[in-house]
Amino acid sequence: LNKLASKPKRPVQTVIPEPAVPRQPQIGAPQPSRAVLKKASTIPKMTSPLDNDQNPNFVQHEEKTVLPETDEVNKIKTRHVLTELFETERVYVSELLSIINGYKLEAHNDDMRHL
Repeated sequence: LNKLASKPKRPVQTVIPEPAVPRQPQIGAPQPSRAVLKKASTIPKMTSPLDNDQNPNFVQHEEKTVLPETDEVNKIKTRHVLTELFETERVYVSELLSIINGYKLEAHNDDMRHL
């Protein structure tokens, strides 16, 4: 019963580390030009087909417009993301524990005492 109830473990994909990037540019290297960005003084208003007079499920809360269906979908997505995050963290911690236990066993190995 436990085998059927437990989720199958997902394989962990190995990632090849990228080469280190020096923090200081080399002498003689061209300096990157900095672009100057200015903040817009106004924000353009976007129109939506979900106006309050066209949609009967329209609900307005203190300058925040929320549709009940959209709110429920967002809650479902949030739960899904958190579930995936917890599962990933659980796998990560269990694999980290196995690595630590491997080092611990090697440290207590009689053949390695001289190190």
